[in-house]
Amino acid sequence: RQRVEAGRQVLILVKTTEHALQIRYWLPEAIAVFKTATPDRWEQLTRLNITRPGEQPGYNDKQLQEVQEKFRSRHYMVVIANSVWFKGKDFPSLDVVVRGDAISTAVANTQLSGRLSRTYEGKPYGELIDCIDAFDSGLSVRWHKRRRFYKSQGWEIGAVGGSGS
Repeated sequence: RQRVEAGRQVLILVKTTEHALQIRYWLPEAIAVFKTATPDRWEQLTRLNITRPGEQPGYNDKQLQEVQEKFRSRHYMVVIANSVWFKGKDFPSLDVVVRGDAISTAVANTQLSGRLSRTYEGKPYGELIDCIDAFDSGLSVRWHKRRRFYKSQGWEIGAVGGSGS
């Protein structure tokens, strides 16, 4: 929220639709982007109280493209997306990526570095915030793997709310 208030554009990447909707619950100004859920799945999500009244159960390809264009033009400043935006998206003005996805592949890491390194007027630098789940050893191992990748790329690494080790 602080980064958006400072005029920075933020993309939050998550693994599941549930994560996107839950984070959007905490950041009501955000747009949650995900593929259309089946009626049964949407009913499950509705019972979790993380959907909004009258909300559509996801986006079709045309709607995804429209949201992408609005994000690219900075009409939307914060978007939460699951796998629909992991690869092949170009947002030159993107300032901040928050990784809450637990994916640790060379392709995903390279895609993100490319997104943040694009130049754009008024964008001093790209910032990556990578979340670690210290309570799940598998997620922690993947986070350390991503951190090694970041170091290999010469990225400056700092810690927010944790040890950063």
